[in-house]
Amino acid sequence: MVAAFGDAPRPGGPSARERVAKRPATEHPRVVELRREVNPRAPPPLPDKSRMFVIKSFSEDDVHKSVKYGIWASTDQGNRRLDKAYRETNGAAPVYLFFSVNGSGYFVGMAQMVSPVDYNSNSTVWAQVRRSR
Repeated sequence: MVAAFGDAPRPGGPSARERVAKRPATEHPRVVELRREVNPRAPPPLPDKSRMFVIKSFSEDDVHKSVKYGIWASTDQGNRRLDKAYRETNGAAPVYLFFSVNGSGYFVGMAQMVSPVDYNSNSTVWAQVRRSR
């Protein structure tokens, strides 16, 4: 049996139907409208040859910075794979990025690539990861 879009339970979290049951009896009309627009009952059809990647981040703060500054970064290998996927589609199909924080079990954002990877660009907005020895 396959769960309907949005109905599959997430690790450690309730299913979509359980979350609906816990909502307050009255909600702001704009919240109801956005829920219909942003979280449809069924996903929209994807264009043929569209590509999707999961981008893992060390902190949710980095994902918010991506949104704020309109940039993102990956590992060297990840950047090469994303760049190759974008160039192979040649603008004919979208390349989607789904953002998740390591260990969270959740997706925290989504974006569509609108240009190839810029290997000459640098940024200082990302959190520094300290690895213990």
